[in-house]
Amino acid sequence: MYIELIDLLRCPRDHAESWLVAAFRSMDGRVVLEGKLGCPICFSSFPIKGGVADLRVAGASDYDFIAESFAPQDDEAVRAAALMGLVKPGSLVVLSGESARLAQKVSELTEARVIAFNPAMAVAESERVAVVLSNMRFPFASGSVDGIILNESTCAFVTDAARILRPGGRIVTPLDSLPPGNFRELARDDMVAVFELAGPLIPLSR
Repeated sequence: MYIELIDLLRCPRDHAESWLVAAFRSMDGRVVLEGKLGCPICFSSFPIKGGVADLRVAGASDYDFIAESFAPQDDEAVRAAALMGLVKPGSLVVLSGESARLAQKVSELTEARVIAFNPAMAVAESERVAVVLSNMRFPFASGSVDGIILNESTCAFVTDAARILRPGGRIVTPLDSLPPGNFRELARDDMVAVFELAGPLIPLSR
């Protein structure tokens, strides 16, 4: 995991947010290969193994990636970037489950930083691509993400989307997994719907 992306991580347990304390055992340049992340509030500890930040809890076992049988195509990455409205380099997005295989392509096309969250298959990491695992909520700072793509294997995380998205951020979900909260629908087809997080209401005074 690229060291700067560690600043985005938070403990997945339900308590006040705090930075995680990091200790590194092995690095390749600025990429952390082996290490440990600790929560200063609940004192939970999470490993970084092979560059993957594993923030799963409750006796998580080894995570098995499916061998990739086909390479992602440019048109798939373009569609994903368009659905999330990626027009500014440096945006931060979360691609989960099967869509995480597009992480490198989306990053190359848009210069976005991409979190491959609970990927279904192995994802190569880089300065702008990191792999993160969690079986509770999204382990990311509130208001830090510009776009999220969920699929059938990760739609349980839809209830936490409003917390981590910035106002104006987009979430792409299966049609049977719509996000709760202050979202407005932008588009849909026969497979997915796209929602945008509205900003907070500002009362007018005279």
